[in-house]
Amino acid sequence: MCKENIVKFKDSIANLNFSDIYNTHDPNKAYDSFLNIFMLLYNLCFPKLLIKINTKRKQKWISRGIKVCSIKQRKLLWQCRLNPNHINKITLKSYSYRLKKIIKLTKKAQNCHTIKTSENKCRATWQIINDSKNNFPKEPIHSILNNDKLITDPQEIADAFNDFFIDQTSIDSNIKNDPGPGLINIESSINSMFMTPAQAIDILKIIKNMKNTNSVGYDDISTKVLKSVAEIIAPVLAYIVNLCIDSGIFPTKLKPTVVKPLFKKEDRQQLKYYRPIALISVISKIFEKYFYNIIYSFLDKNKILAREQYGFRKNKTINMAIFEIINTVMQSVDDRIPICALYMDMSKAFDCVDHKTLLAKLNLYGIRGNALQLLKSYLEERTQYTEITKICHISKKETVYLSKARKVNYGVPQGSVLGPLLFLIYINDMPKYIKFPTILFADDSTAIIKCNNDENYENNINNTLLQIIKWLKLNNLKANLEKTKLMQFYQRTSSFPNLQIKHDNINIEEVLETKFLGLHIDNKLTWKRQSQELSKKLSKFAYTLYKLSKVVNTETLLTAYHGYVSSALRYGIIFWGNCTERETIFKGQKRCIRAMFNLKRTESCKPLYMKHKILTLPSLYIYEVAIFVKTNPNLFTRAHEIHSRNLRNRDRLCAHKGNTALLRKSILCMAPQIYNKLPRALIECDIKKFKNELFKLLVKGCYYNINDFLADNFK
Repeated sequence: MCKENIVKFKDSIANLNFSDIYNTHDPNKAYDSFLNIFMLLYNLCFPKLLIKINTKRKQKWISRGIKVCSIKQRKLLWQCRLNPNHINKITLKSYSYRLKKIIKLTKKAQNCHTIKTSENKCRATWQIINDSKNNFPKEPIHSILNNDKLITDPQEIADAFNDFFIDQTSIDSNIKNDPGPGLINIESSINSMFMTPAQAIDILKIIKNMKNTNSVGYDDISTKVLKSVAEIIAPVLAYIVNLCIDSGIFPTKLKPTVVKPLFKKEDRQQLKYYRPIALISVISKIFEKYFYNIIYSFLDKNKILAREQYGFRKNKTINMAIFEIINTVMQSVDDRIPICALYMDMSKAFDCVDHKTLLAKLNLYGIRGNALQLLKSYLEERTQYTEITKICHISKKETVYLSKARKVNYGVPQGSVLGPLLFLIYINDMPKYIKFPTILFADDSTAIIKCNNDENYENNINNTLLQIIKWLKLNNLKANLEKTKLMQFYQRTSSFPNLQIKHDNINIEEVLETKFLGLHIDNKLTWKRQSQELSKKLSKFAYTLYKLSKVVNTETLLTAYHGYVSSALRYGIIFWGNCTERETIFKGQKRCIRAMFNLKRTESCKPLYMKHKILTLPSLYIYEVAIFVKTNPNLFTRAHEIHSRNLRNRDRLCAHKGNTALLRKSILCMAPQIYNKLPRALIECDIKKFKNELFKLLVKGCYYNINDFLADNFK
């Protein structure tokens, strides 16, 4: 899509008269008219062209001079083989070294030129970074086993995938006939939601804030094109959105979903080893985003969503969910109280949502009238296609095959804006059904069970498991007991009971470590496995950065560092950043810095940390902990909450007095120490200025140890 075609399309849309649409009161007819006009001009301005895929693409850095030098190098190589004397070997070695150096410099110059002249410099940078990693291209699907029959025809493969993705879920007959059993814990809300009419400015903001992606839905309309004509089409789309609200009808043309199979692991011919990637219309996302904003605002204002739910929510992060569990577990371990976590796994949770039960819950929560009818229309009569791409070996042309359309009668739409929110509403009443504390992150649920009484400990765990399974069954969801894990937390000196937890003669596996929300947690909370896995990642990153350093400039290198290394170190660092194995991870970070700037092992990285404004691992830990406290002040106790008298430092955080070294090194004890050490003027800043000033403070300090920060005297 070149600039000329986009300008041409924009001028064509600007000259249109949408009076026929404004005179229509049926949302389906109005959207059909808009889509027909839009697609007519879209296809004229952006015609589809057959592109020949060139697998042997010539690199831009290969100049005529490099070709001549390469030919000369090969001649020297043959001379050396025919007459392997000392002079020929030295000549070949010297020439090869100089040619290699010239190629590296040429690559670097070409890459810098590509980034400098690119419209989207960030995308160009990451394209160069990803190309340098030598990633293998995605292998197309040539054959599939379906019912023990080998299928090679692309059209039949697409149909087989579509049938598999839709038929792998089912609706329980009892739930299908009567959704009542799943509503026993929900109280009817006295408030009802009102959907405010859409204004053109609302739709315009949604379009402008959309991510620039290349993925398109069934209509092939891209985000880039929509953004170019956003000011022109915003009033028309706002009118159609208002028709949807008034009539309670969601346009049928916005319901089709295109699914692309993505291979996960093991056998490429088995359907079960593929994951569906769903793509919906970009215009559908605009409509959904407007409805989402109204629904979420209503739920948030009336405090309907469960406090235990941390997934897909504003001002709720994955760190808060992990902190909730770690806080409870560490307090019990420190007090020598046995405690365990039951990590539940649901099978195809998003695909098994029953529409009748969901609509009944929406009605009880206060989403009634036309709003409920609109969501009902949104869920019903949805169709799904599966897309398979095949490249001809002879002509190298790419052909797309679409499966036959099939209706999807249950589940929330994958890849949509409203889907995740509707799922949160569907499982919102789950924590009320379970006796012990439960933490939810979308479909990941974890129950925390304390041993208040040794005799009832095993019974409490079994009863909690039974309660969760019963709730899932009432709501047409299913627990995957093979992936459900049990973990007891304890200190090295304490003993733990041998538990027998099972359901329907299936034993729940008790593990010593597991992966929870992206972190490797062990039963002693030592974070040893997390450190090992992160160290392996850093070793791979160091090699990638070393290769990049030869062909890109420093700015691109730093972009790669922050994209790979820094993001990996930041994830969950507030929990494992002060563990015993932190020095191993810190060495891995320094190895990445040395690889980027070609330093020797004996040379110090400290000047480079300060010059390029990179936070050391201890500084990164301090930074993330301080921000976590700043953004979640209610999670920590302050001095004035404990003491009734007026204190000079009444806003200071109160540190936990842990009985064990484990608690004293955790975030519960370290967060107050770090936050109280910060200058008072910095603490009183707003969050944006707080981050900037704290970053400058830590870059300047360049701390290699947390104790160095705590011992520093800030002026």
